[in-house]
Amino acid sequence: MKVLVTGANGFLAMHLIQQLLEKNYEVVGSVRSLERAPKIFNHVSYFAANLTSSQGWLEAMKDVEAIFHVASPLGHDNANNPQLIQEAVSGVEVVFQAAKEAGVKRLIMTSSQAAATPQAKTTGIITEDFWSDPKNPELNAYRLSKLFAEKKAWELAKKYQLDLTTILPGAIFGPALTANRSSNQVLDGIKVAKFVPNISLEVTDVRDLAALHILALEKSQTIGERYIAKNNDLTFQEIAEIFGNHPFLLPDFLLRISGKFVGPLRALVPMLQRKYTHSNEKALQIGWQARAAKETVLAVFKPANK
Repeated sequence: MKVLVTGANGFLAMHLIQQLLEKNYEVVGSVRSLERAPKIFNHVSYFAANLTSSQGWLEAMKDVEAIFHVASPLGHDNANNPQLIQEAVSGVEVVFQAAKEAGVKRLIMTSSQAAATPQAKTTGIITEDFWSDPKNPELNAYRLSKLFAEKKAWELAKKYQLDLTTILPGAIFGPALTANRSSNQVLDGIKVAKFVPNISLEVTDVRDLAALHILALEKSQTIGERYIAKNNDLTFQEIAEIFGNHPFLLPDFLLRISGKFVGPLRALVPMLQRKYTHSNEKALQIGWQARAAKETVLAVFKPANK
């Protein structure tokens, strides 16, 4: 089967492409410019296309049978920039419109647990039935971009009669296939930190996440469904201790104060005192295998493998 992967030079996308090639899929990948195309794969066709323009997409989808829409703005520099929402929604509109015109019915889209995030004070288990409240003041523009992009995807899937599955990962870590280390940089800091916040992360292994995307394509019962992709939870302190580091816990009030002045810390404040967790049971029921998050964290600093 010939498939298309958007944002082919991304952290997750490269793992997805690697696994697709191992399973003998024919892969086409989109990049913003051909200079950005990964050099590590021999049998991938790349095309230049931007998520803000319809140019180039229709031609690239010729003979494609399924699309993995992985690309989305990251928001590292300013996670509260409202433009992130516009870019993410625009990307969905561009790709889904081209899919309709090209006659591609099957789409698997990478969303985020941000699209299924309650307020921090919420207790209990969160499943795929839950949708984030866009009025939740704890959600920054980056998180809202995930919510509005997925909502737009389901809206267009219904309008265009597309077979859609969405995948909702947490904090994505794992071995990097190139110099693009993405969210792994968070672990660099935790590895040597003297103080860490009292926060838990819902860890998603990038290799297992890629595998779930392919599993969704190969199992027809996933059409019309959302799947939470999570390995398991680890606190910042537990992650540090995996590396033999034993940092002190940063008092919550200090993080709240620091968050007013430091953008990356501001994004962590809503995670304080979080009592809820997401369930991956639905993904496990279709045969997904999720390794222990400790193995994921250790793999970040080892050569990439399966």
